[in-house]
Amino acid sequence: LYLSVQSSGQRIKTNALNKGYSVKKFWHDRSGQEVDLSSGKISVKQGDLFTVIVEIKRTRSGSGSDLLVTDLLPAGFEIEDATLADPTVEGVKVDYSGFRKADYTAAMDDRFIGHFQTRFRSSNQGYISYTLRAAYEGEALIPDAVVEEMYAPEVNGRSAILQSRVEQR
Repeated sequence: LYLSVQSSGQRIKTNALNKGYSVKKFWHDRSGQEVDLSSGKISVKQGDLFTVIVEIKRTRSGSGSDLLVTDLLPAGFEIEDATLADPTVEGVKVDYSGFRKADYTAAMDDRFIGHFQTRFRSSNQGYISYTLRAAYEGEALIPDAVVEEMYAPEVNGRSAILQSRVEQR
């Protein structure tokens, strides 16, 4: 006996989920200043550039490896191959030297992915970062970044879901 289930649509709850990994997504403008996402909404102009940083922290005891991070792009945004100012929080440069960096990353039309081959033990942290451009006007959801162990997908985490509005310049 086999059961096949297909699910579509957005999650009912838009807050972050932690099933072994804490996942947080941060946006920084072209000058490196952190964008305030505490309201759950962001309003931008066409052409605005952002550095998106996805932070991952293992919260489960033990260790896991082959971690896959998938961050779907919101409608109206495109990945750019651009270098922006270093991210800062309250004027202080964000230091990621103690974090693990993905062994492999790929920028696709609809998502950015990162793969960590190293072992994550409790409290280990990692990150991926990429640059986005607000390209098309409209309103859309900013999907959650999803982190899961490739060979134990029940150990995972998701960032919060946000809303975006891109306005004509």
